[in-house]
Amino acid sequence: MYTHNEPTSKGLNKSIKRRSIFRWLHNQNNHFSFLQETYSSKDCAKTWEAEWDGKVFFSHGSTHSKGVLILVNPKVELKIEKVISDYNGRYIILDAMVDGSHVILVNIYAPNDLNQQLALFNDLQHTLQEFAQEYIIMGGDFNCALQDKGKKGGNPV
Repeated sequence: MYTHNEPTSKGLNKSIKRRSIFRWLHNQNNHFSFLQETYSSKDCAKTWEAEWDGKVFFSHGSTHSKGVLILVNPKVELKIEKVISDYNGRYIILDAMVDGSHVILVNIYAPNDLNQQLALFNDLQHTLQEFAQEYIIMGGDFNCALQDKGKKGGNPV
């Protein structure tokens, strides 16, 4: 199993960009792809699923901000037990059986604001407690610099 993060600045609403990214991801042949800042909405979900030609799980933000999704390779055998989606488009959690193994997939797009980050991470910690004994695959954009040199502009934290 392999997880890959592909940057998607300005969202995936432009079909040429979306199809190009989907084609590139298909060629990578990953089990899953975690995308952030997708700018997805319920209106676009069916179209994107058809273009991906596999299973797509969304946590919609707005057409101008946020949004995360998990793309599942069409060749992967997947049975979803539970989907937990943040109403603000900041994370999605899939409780799934993948090729006979139980895994928890978590895709995160954290806010830039420190107080909002803390609230999100507290929410995630609480939500993920029920899966503490499970195999968790987590990826995304945490918007956290691990070192001062990793942060450009803004205030040091």
